[in-house]
Amino acid sequence: MWVRPEVQLTDAGLFWGLCCGLVALVISSAVNAVILRIACWFYNMQVGGWYLRNSVPLPAWGKATLICFVSSAVQLMVGGVLAVEQFAGRMSPIVANLISAPLTLVVGVLMLYAWLPTTFARAFALALIQLVFVAMIGMIMFVMFGGLELMQR
Repeated sequence: MWVRPEVQLTDAGLFWGLCCGLVALVISSAVNAVILRIACWFYNMQVGGWYLRNSVPLPAWGKATLICFVSSAVQLMVGGVLAVEQFAGRMSPIVANLISAPLTLVVGVLMLYAWLPTTFARAFALALIQLVFVAMIGMIMFVMFGGLELMQR
């Protein structure tokens, strides 16, 4: 029988863990910026085009990446607080997820509302479109990497 050796967290391990986490945050922000720009395009096509008053201007690549980076960092901090509460035994995993899901949506809406020249309702619509695209990509990746096969076992 294989016995797992004791794992000790050293300063170097913590440093490299934080570095890898930061790189993952930057890469995910760049991918999410593409999804944000697609969501803006999709929203504008649904309301009639770019030239109408109720359209949302397409953010530049850098601005979209910055919006997604700050939004992800805030969501990571909220998730970290909820994870600490969960591991301390003061909150069940289901309650933590039920709190985290609406907070993620609210943070996304507020970031879009603050950084894009748009109304709150349009920012909410953009956040929902973005969430649907991310969910679709997640489902596609789940199926592609054999998640359904794992569930059948």
